[in-house]
Amino acid sequence: MMKKNTLTKAIIAALIATFSVGANAQEGVEDIDQEIRWLVGGKGLATDIGAEYEMRDGVIGKAFYAQLGKKRETAEGTWGVNPEQWLLGAGYAVHLRDASNFDVYVAPSIALIFQKEVPNASGGKDDVFTAGPALKIGSLYTIKRHFTVGAEFVMLNNWFSDKIAPSQTYGNAVVGYKF
Repeated sequence: MMKKNTLTKAIIAALIATFSVGANAQEGVEDIDQEIRWLVGGKGLATDIGAEYEMRDGVIGKAFYAQLGKKRETAEGTWGVNPEQWLLGAGYAVHLRDASNFDVYVAPSIALIFQKEVPNASGGKDDVFTAGPALKIGSLYTIKRHFTVGAEFVMLNNWFSDKIAPSQTYGNAVVGYKF
């Protein structure tokens, strides 16, 4: 289980990387500055689907995303059943390597987390709304100028509720369209 200090250090490192990207990294960046991505992934045998929109200005992009995690009764873990989960997030994507058709990015963000029907100590179920930092690390490969495919690793922290897991990690397969 990842402690809050570890994720905080990772987010600080990503923010430092954001500000230390040099002006010469602008070379190779195309005229296309917007992309929508479809996300399919999972955690603990539960499937997640979502969409992400990024608007780029050189090597820095503003990213907004929404993701739905389906409830899975058989997905047992430290915190039991995986409840249905909605994520809304916003942040910045720093494209560390964007040359030819290959792109590597780090994207720190803030996420709003809503989990439905979380089991509580009295045997009932509660809906939980919380927020916390998220960090996405991914790579994309551009196919025929407008289409991208890739994968991303997501670390999500919950800072305000003891009713759900303090951190989650999962992966997404990514398919995007640049316009």
